Amino acid sequence: MLRNSICTILALLAGLPINATARVVINEIFYHAPDDIEDLEYVELYNSADETVDLSGWSLAKGIKYSFSQGTRIAAKGYLVLCRNRDRFKEYYNAPVEGVFSQPLSNKGESLALMDPSGKVVDSVKYKDSPPWPSGADGHSGSLERICPEADGDNVYNWASSPLSADRIKPAGTPGKANANYSAVLPPIISKVKYTSENPLPNQSIAVEAEVRDVKGIREVVLLYRVAGLGFEKEESSLTMKQITEGHYAAEIPGQSKDPLVRFRIKATSQSGAARFFPAENELRPALSCYVHDTVEPARIPFGWIIDTTASEYQAGRQRATSTGFRGFNPMMMVMRRGDGPPEQVRFEPPNDNPNDIARTQVRKGVESGLDLAGAWFELTVHHQLDTAILQKVKAVFEQKFLEQEKLIDDLQESQNIPEKLNSLPSVIQTFKNTLLAALKPLLTEDQNKSIGDWLTKKKTSETRSGMLFNDPDAIVKSWVKLEGAWHAITIKADVDQTRLAGLRQLFQQLEKERNSLIADVAKLKSIEDGYRDIRENSENLNQKLTTQLKPLLSSSQEKQFVEWMDGPKPASGPPMTIAIGAERGPFGGPGPGMFGDGPQQFRFGPGGPRGGQTSPASYRSAFVYFDPASGGIELYDFVKITPRAGGQKVHFHKDRLFHNMAGINLIYESDTAVLVEPLAYEVYRKVGVAAEQSYHVRLWIDGSPAGYYLLVEQPDRAFLRRNKISDDGNLYKLLWYGQGIVGQHEKKTHTRLSHDDIVDIINKLEKTSGDEQWKIILENFDVEEVVNYFAASMALSNWDGFFNNYYAYHDIGGSGKWTMYPWDEDQTWGTMNMMGGEVFFNMPITFGMKGDVPPGQSREGRPERGFGFGGGGAMWWRQPGWFSGPLLANPQFRKIFLARTKEILENVYTEKVFLPIIQDMANRLEPEIRFRAKLLNTDPERAVQDFSSNLQSIREHLTKRREFLLAQDEIKNAGKFSRADFTTTSAKNSATKKKKRTE
Repeated sequence: MLRNSICTILALLAGLPINATARVVINEIFYHAPDDIEDLEYVELYNSADETVDLSGWSLAKGIKYSFSQGTRIAAKGYLVLCRNRDRFKEYYNAPVEGVFSQPLSNKGESLALMDPSGKVVDSVKYKDSPPWPSGADGHSGSLERICPEADGDNVYNWASSPLSADRIKPAGTPGKANANYSAVLPPIISKVKYTSENPLPNQSIAVEAEVRDVKGIREVVLLYRVAGLGFEKEESSLTMKQITEGHYAAEIPGQSKDPLVRFRIKATSQSGAARFFPAENELRPALSCYVHDTVEPARIPFGWIIDTTASEYQAGRQRATSTGFRGFNPMMMVMRRGDGPPEQVRFEPPNDNPNDIARTQVRKGVESGLDLAGAWFELTVHHQLDTAILQKVKAVFEQKFLEQEKLIDDLQESQNIPEKLNSLPSVIQTFKNTLLAALKPLLTEDQNKSIGDWLTKKKTSETRSGMLFNDPDAIVKSWVKLEGAWHAITIKADVDQTRLAGLRQLFQQLEKERNSLIADVAKLKSIEDGYRDIRENSENLNQKLTTQLKPLLSSSQEKQFVEWMDGPKPASGPPMTIAIGAERGPFGGPGPGMFGDGPQQFRFGPGGPRGGQTSPASYRSAFVYFDPASGGIELYDFVKITPRAGGQKVHFHKDRLFHNMAGINLIYESDTAVLVEPLAYEVYRKVGVAAEQSYHVRLWIDGSPAGYYLLVEQPDRAFLRRNKISDDGNLYKLLWYGQGIVGQHEKKTHTRLSHDDIVDIINKLEKTSGDEQWKIILENFDVEEVVNYFAASMALSNWDGFFNNYYAYHDIGGSGKWTMYPWDEDQTWGTMNMMGGEVFFNMPITFGMKGDVPPGQSREGRPERGFGFGGGGAMWWRQPGWFSGPLLANPQFRKIFLARTKEILENVYTEKVFLPIIQDMANRLEPEIRFRAKLLNTDPERAVQDFSSNLQSIREHLTKRREFLLAQDEIKNAGKFSRADFTTTSAKNSATKKKKRTE
């Protein structure tokens, strides 16, 4: 007793509080960082007391284990931060870090307990990643913030997400400072919210009810709502919610006219003045939503509406909707004039569209290529070294000019007489350049001003010389290797410090030298045979070098912007391409070898088309509306992210409201044949036992413009794995043909910041072994049946693009430990081959894809084992063996199973009996859509139906001819019966051994 009293006196004399009266709480938890930054986690404590608290001997237990060292203190009203990786934390935050914990916080939920030296639990929380816990903190940049330090930490209503970052990629949170959601007392709790309909009819009111409770009593409950639609969101209106019974409040939103979104939320204020919104302001969907619609007249396929409510996204959507790339025009599918005489100059032109539509596209092309702001920014900041202060000011000028450029394009495109505006475009561009130079003049030195002035005013000639293959080598190579666009993405759209900038500038200077060398090589070309393919391949190597060498130099936000730039639209630069085409023909009357198909984006004829133009980052304020003709119901998915992609757009849904169990969908129309064969191909894979993407047709409207029917294709991601009852904790890789080496050709889609060690390891093992030793490795590391099914279905489909490329590989690292494969981008199946003269491709050999396979007409000797592998011996479809297909299909034991399974599929699955009804059913569903699309395009509906019937007949022809061709092959004739006993016994034994080892 005396000793305790002495300790108390000493503590008071030292100015320290007695710990028994301390109020230290778990105040903030950052448990799931965005962008796969898996080691960015932190826990913040807060001392709400008026005195410093000694944490000596205190600890965190359960989810993470951390013991505070002697002398650790937390100041009165102060904060203390623990993190998982100190260096990673410092990359994003400047708060002091007290210590580091080693155990990762679970992304799916965790218990945390703060204990004093006696082991007493001072505070605790058990968070989850599902409602009513905040969604913004679950991988969308926010942290879990405690609202009231004095209220219970185990109360879910005492937690909210911190404000989210603008792109939801840069980590947010408030470590080391007051929570954005702080309240001295717990605000009222709003629950059991109900409203009459998600899809009210026009002029039908929306009744909203909720339970609202607070121990100190309720001062006011209001219903806030706003109307949103194509390119607009109106100001919020307020309605007082009346108390109907104890704690039960209600109000009605007035009926609205047809087609708007109604977004609404509830605000409750207690007698003490504490207020809460429902939904919370930092939720992924910060409002509840209704879509007002009239009666929908159903068709034979579902309907979909894309609604962009922000002005910039709406204008971008309208621009896409009126471009030559809209409704499925593919700039690669051009008609080429040929003859038997000398090479002729051929300009590739889009189909005859509406003149105003073409003029709108020309506006964007003209402005972007004429101004070339990305090129100007590159010239000024790569070739000149600006100090930090000046750089930030110059950057602000260019940011403003990019915005002004978009406004200029919008204004010109909205003009009544666009062709007339095009005539005045040169003077408009010159005026714009003058304003840019004027804004830069006070910021730059005399030499810098002269340099950028000369660059902006120099004439770019596009003279066509006799016998020259390309009329503008500079523009051509720059369209292949877009250094200016990449530089713009990582330095304008993301923050960059001076130290990081120096390394980036040095890399881009070196890459520009190499690109200039390629430009010189192109200028020397007289014909395709002179070395075009080598130059094109060197361009792709340079692109890969850019990617691989750039990644280590980038911050997380820069890397994200770079990836989005790679995947999305590119700023235009340079004039349209003119290419001389000789008389040589490839197989089926198509182009000769090496002409097409060997670029990551193939050729870009001019800066427009589906990927032309710039877009702003998605605002997460768009909506996707879906109508199912079978149920007659309308489904609203509000506050989603919609981004353009080649041939269409991609819609990203939130994990707590997936679209038919899908987190991402692609709405695409890449060609008249691709839109038909791709869903049929996925059906083949499904029928043979391979998990395949959901895919079907939808009649689409984009920001009010009817687009005709599009193909909906599920995005392979974690949700895709979960939907197919596959663990989502493994490593998912997308194959990229244009990459360099194992790492370069396998884009990691999960755990993106971790290494490629597992795929490098398995490929090296396969390449260094053969025979029985290799077969043992295959059994231990592959789901043999699944992979055999993938290759057998690909062989039946003549999927020449799916052995070397166009599939996803998945490693279930936490479960079975096995590798599996999933199809992707099946537009070149069912005998389809772009630019092959329309003939059905059915005779792809049974040896295709295996190690040792060679192009028709060529010998094995002297061919590289790996490479880009496009064409050969007059066979444009030929590819080098794939990383997996090469060794697997050449292994005798695996090949025996593969041949037997292929034969079984040809006899029982890929047959006329199975697929002719499926093809006919698709024909019945789509024929009205063919006519509808033809009317949109001002083309003859009867001719469109004839072309559609011809395409379907080609698909049927492939089904028959492919089966006949394969069943006539000796390897198929001699194949035994498919038996799981050939691989399951040993495989099961190995799996059991692995499971036992994991248990031990």
